[in-house]
Amino acid sequence: MKKRVLAACLTAILLVGTIAGMVSGCGKQASDGEQGSEESGKTKLVFWIRGTETDAICKALKADIDAYNEKEDGMAEVSIEFVPLGDFATKFNSAFAGGTAPDIVETGVDQISIRAHMEQYLALDDYLDAWENKGEIIENYLEAGKMLDDGKTYGLAYAPTPCVFVWRKDFFREAGLDPEKPPKDWNEMMEYAKKLVVKDGDTVVRGGFSLEPADFRLFTLMARQAGSRLYDPKTNLPEIADAAGIRTLQYFADIMPYSILYNPAPGAQTLRSFQTSESAMAYITTEEISAMIANDPSLKDEIGICSYVPADDGEDSTWCGFRLFSINAASKDKDAAWDVISYLMTEEANRNRMENANVAPAYKSLNEEYKLLNEKVNVPASESIAVGVPFPKTDWMTSYGEAVRNAQQEVLYGEKSVEEALNDAENLIKTDAQLN
Repeated sequence: MKKRVLAACLTAILLVGTIAGMVSGCGKQASDGEQGSEESGKTKLVFWIRGTETDAICKALKADIDAYNEKEDGMAEVSIEFVPLGDFATKFNSAFAGGTAPDIVETGVDQISIRAHMEQYLALDDYLDAWENKGEIIENYLEAGKMLDDGKTYGLAYAPTPCVFVWRKDFFREAGLDPEKPPKDWNEMMEYAKKLVVKDGDTVVRGGFSLEPADFRLFTLMARQAGSRLYDPKTNLPEIADAAGIRTLQYFADIMPYSILYNPAPGAQTLRSFQTSESAMAYITTEEISAMIANDPSLKDEIGICSYVPADDGEDSTWCGFRLFSINAASKDKDAAWDVISYLMTEEANRNRMENANVAPAYKSLNEEYKLLNEKVNVPASESIAVGVPFPKTDWMTSYGEAVRNAQQEVLYGEKSVEEALNDAENLIKTDAQLN
């Protein structure tokens, strides 16, 4: 059923006439087993990277690919195409349907379950088991691409996207709080939010905390801190209406009077309220911190950073996204594709990305070196990565985000109780999972 539904989506894309332009933009590629020049005798492979050539991480990856192409013993000649992040899913769907998808894909955790169940990404377990460097890799990186249902790995993580807790030290000083001390737990964070909120009459003009009713990342992050797995490990079905989930959403309702709501339309590219100085505390990614400081260097010493604020009796856990390398299951030269990925995952390539794009390395041996590059950001980022878990990798993730988003909005806008909203959300996800 799931495959039929997803196939229908692909058909719809074709019908609206997008495939011609998208596929022509892909160019001729190596999924047909095209060989390289007679001089090199190497297979030609195509590698899609999400982002633009000006992104630091993309530039570092391009440098790695250039170095690979210069290797005499490399199995392939690799050409790169950069794909804007928001366009990736649609463009990949169209290219795969047309038989012109790339051999190697730079992808996200959110795509793993979708692509694995559509049999578009190759299971990498045989390659990983034979890989001599596997034991050098941090466990979270190896787990990031592993599915819950079949236990197979469809992507190898090379770059985490840690989410950290941040606060404005200048706003703390204004409120009479110690700017060097973040809240120690959820209870203290609530007290801080009450002191930090700025109102104009009944209107909050600067929030003590940033709530995100249109985004499900914050719920995922804090529910895990409260002790939820978000799914039943015996059945792999969703379990978000448990005590921890209810506690989390109730916390959102309780802190809302002292918060600014970050609630853009789905897919809108807008800055979070902490980035616009409308919130004093928030959870954001290290990339967003870097962008803030690049935009306004005066904020460098005014942003406090720690890994996370735990629930008073909860878990040492948080959310962490990952960027991964995957192989197109239809590639005619999977061994060559793995040869490229294994090069991109060498210690040398990890160091290149660490030094030139501040990417937290996958190698245990480089962790201390990474921390020393920028202790203020990288130490809490490393702590966040160590206990960070991405979104559940199951086929019901396609409905998880919308269900959680709806539950948050129903509670924060007074339409349903916390228990009713979460139970409805969980049942909706379960129904989708069982039907598909």
